Amino acid sequence: FFIRVASQAPAVACCRCSPTQKAEVVRLVKKFTNRRTCAIGDGGNDVSMIQAA
Repeated sequence: FFIRVASQAPAVACCRCSPTQKAEVVRLVKKFTNRRTCAIGDGGNDVSMIQAA
């Protein structure tokens, strides 16, 4: 359900998520859509998300 809704939005912002959840959102968008991903973070807990993007 999440990816169906997220793929209709012009942008997806995630907050209050674990580093694993952030990276998984990026992986899901890349896997199920043809869209580009960009991840912006300000700390060490964002590294896995940025690498996934």
